[in-house]
Amino acid sequence: MRALTDNKNRAAQEVRHILSKHGGSLAESGAVAWNFERKAMIIVPKSEIADLDEFMMVALDAGAEDVIEDEEIQVIASPDDMAQVRDTLKDMGYSVKATLTYIPKTTVKIAGSDAEKLLKLLDALEDSDDIQEVFANFEIDDEEMERLAQNM
Repeated sequence: MRALTDNKNRAAQEVRHILSKHGGSLAESGAVAWNFERKAMIIVPKSEIADLDEFMMVALDAGAEDVIEDEEIQVIASPDDMAQVRDTLKDMGYSVKATLTYIPKTTVKIAGSDAEKLLKLLDALEDSDDIQEVFANFEIDDEEMERLAQNM
């Protein structure tokens, strides 16, 4: 989680309150940082890509580390290579959105009531004015997400 605040004590207290309300607790700063890598993520709309294999080759040749096909195409690169990959894709006519993010090295599968509690916690954290970004290392099956979406 990353926060931007003019009052560190107030923000920390708010995060502690949100966590305790949802069954969590606040660890020391950087306690779980080892489980995340700082990466560049470049998003390209899937509708703009006619040939995914060709797109992958261009992205990888430009310095990307991985290309993930989801609802949109995610191109992962090192922060140092972000500009090169972004500019190469832009020059080829793709609409790109580039950002720096933290990607988990390992993930944990969550289901049932734990998944529901976790999603409520994440919603509460994201609703906080001081919290800018929330990073997590969980996986929830698509079927479970659909079930939870109906119940929430």
